[in-house]
Amino acid sequence: MQKQIIAAAFLLAFSFSAFSQNDEFEQVNRNKLGFSVLPFVTGTFQVQYEYFGSSGNSIWFGPSATYVDSDYQNKFGLGLELQYRIYVYRKETEKHNKNIYFAPYAFYQYYDMKEEDYYYDDYTNDYAPAWRNEEFNVFGGGMLFGLQYVFADKIHLDFYAGGGLRKASKKNYYDYFLEPGYSGFAPKVGIDLGFSF
Repeated sequence: MQKQIIAAAFLLAFSFSAFSQNDEFEQVNRNKLGFSVLPFVTGTFQVQYEYFGSSGNSIWFGPSATYVDSDYQNKFGLGLELQYRIYVYRKETEKHNKNIYFAPYAFYQYYDMKEEDYYYDDYTNDYAPAWRNEEFNVFGGGMLFGLQYVFADKIHLDFYAGGGLRKASKKNYYDYFLEPGYSGFAPKVGIDLGFSF
């Protein structure tokens, strides 16, 4: 856990130090608010705030909350993701602006999960239902590459893909690929929608 905290602190320090003055870049709208579209599939709502520095690069914060309450699963989670977006290409057209960036990222997630499972009962020679309870933390980080469209100078639509390493704090039942408790290398894709001001 200490290594993850040091890595996150290093990333944050690097992000702020890279916001050096650049006279060639003029950013009128330095702030962006929005939300991530794809996490809704897993019952997660993630808002985001992006701040553009004078260098043209940005820091992206994404707090999230997960809540699922169904007949076979109860899941609650909180998370925070940090990205440092380095914009390497910008093109303006009549209808929109197109930006390309890459972004190192780091994240932390907390989960409290309860899921119905079945075990084999030797007494009845049949499967019986049971509830599994797990509480754990997940740390991770990696690299993303993204394409951003800006419409009407304020509406942002981002598509990004990449991946990295994630590590759950303990081995648990929810360790299938891309499940909350999975540890290992994992892809990461996203669609963000927001507006700048």
